[in-house]
Amino acid sequence: MGRARPASISPVIFNVYKPKGLTSADVVFQFKKHLPNGFGKIGHLGTLDPFAEGVLFIALAGASRLSDLVHEALPKRYEAVGIFGVKTASGDMTNDPINHASDSEIKEIEGFSTLELEKVAKNMEGDYMQVPPCFSASKFEGRPLYKWAREGTFIKKEAKKRMIYEFNIINWNPPEIRFEVLVSSGTYIRTLFEDFAAKLYQIGALKTLIRTSIGPHSSKTSIQKSFWPKNKECYDYSIGIRPDDLLKYDKLTLDPGESLKYYNGQKLKLEGLVKDFPGGSTKNKYYWVYDESLLLLGLGKEQQNELAPYITFPKRFTMTT
Repeated sequence: MGRARPASISPVIFNVYKPKGLTSADVVFQFKKHLPNGFGKIGHLGTLDPFAEGVLFIALAGASRLSDLVHEALPKRYEAVGIFGVKTASGDMTNDPINHASDSEIKEIEGFSTLELEKVAKNMEGDYMQVPPCFSASKFEGRPLYKWAREGTFIKKEAKKRMIYEFNIINWNPPEIRFEVLVSSGTYIRTLFEDFAAKLYQIGALKTLIRTSIGPHSSKTSIQKSFWPKNKECYDYSIGIRPDDLLKYDKLTLDPGESLKYYNGQKLKLEGLVKDFPGGSTKNKYYWVYDESLLLLGLGKEQQNELAPYITFPKRFTMTT
């Protein structure tokens, strides 16, 4: 690849495959360090634990502001291997065990049938109240819980409502179980497996964890590490996902005067705006907003028959070395 020449970049999201051993922040740093200059703000759309691997969204040029909406709209699919009969402080095998099952409990574990496990898994589908684990990115007084935990202070937060859409057993080879879940954003799979084990009156911890998809975007199409940006060289931004392809909202086209008002933070009467390119209906009515040249200006939200600017993307960035 050659050196970068000036080029325009619109907001974009990369479906990146995070390897084991890296934090989500490590991946963001690698992109930030090696992309050509001028891509604006960069961030990820949902943390993935260091011991885990799989789909991680990296957002550029203002797209990171969509984080809350992505979490709200797109469920996440995971494949994991859990081990019954062992408990760790973090809920995974990156920490030394703090408890082991007794001989009688191990015999009970070995006696579970796949059918019994599937029944418990299916009973967990639906609304699910979950307490964030002490070793997590969930925050208390502005600091992630894992930082408190590393200092010996274990913070227990209130349970939050999550959703388990699917919980399937893939393979049972005592004491290890391979399973797949489709869950709402914010669900910790380490804690889910501990709760699953508890319903069987057992303890358990995760051995491996892979996030295989976020919404329709799977690990099969993720950008592998060998294709991450290198040394400020030209990068193919067309392999990224446009925000309006990631979140399917209805679309509006504004004339030059309306576009200026939108950029200035002014509300617009919805009546009379050009509504085309229908997307999908949502609980909260959002609209992708374009100018006459179909440049994506941002995301508007309907408020009492008016279009209020919700997110305004910066004008296109110029990439340089």
